[in-house]
Amino acid sequence: MTIHELKILPEYFHAQYNGEKQFEIRKNDRDYKLGDWLKLREYDPIAEMYTGRYMIVEVTYITDYRQKDGYVVLGTKPHYKEYLMNEMIVRYQLMYVRRKQLEENGLLKLTDYLVTNDYVGFEKYLQSWAEKHHMPVSKAAFIFMKFEDDFIDLQTQLMEKHHERLT
Repeated sequence: MTIHELKILPEYFHAQYNGEKQFEIRKNDRDYKLGDWLKLREYDPIAEMYTGRYMIVEVTYITDYRQKDGYVVLGTKPHYKEYLMNEMIVRYQLMYVRRKQLEENGLLKLTDYLVTNDYVGFEKYLQSWAEKHHMPVSKAAFIFMKFEDDFIDLQTQLMEKHHERLT
């Protein structure tokens, strides 16, 4: 069994990840065999870099039927444990980054006011933060809500993935 590390564009990565696509069409330059694993690393061609997301799939079928010379179709099935753990790690890292951004921008304190239902404190702090950054309160609120929504979404998704892993 060999692990082949392969670059994959975001649209194909998402299709594999969501289970919509269970094959890869690849140049047959790596001596693929049944049972081999493919480490599919998402690559952003615009940024010209890897995104950090990857998933591991097993080669379950190989054919060159009706393919260009030198190309094969590889049937695949995901290794859930591998990519769920990867997904949890990536989401945790994103959550940590979002929390750091909130903290660095002085917006983390706003979440404390919301958690304790101190709406007066929230409003005062938001207003002082907006003044400090020379912007209207509405813009400051939008910035905070964007960070907070992303943070909450990431926390929720992380908990859902953790629950899936346990069941």
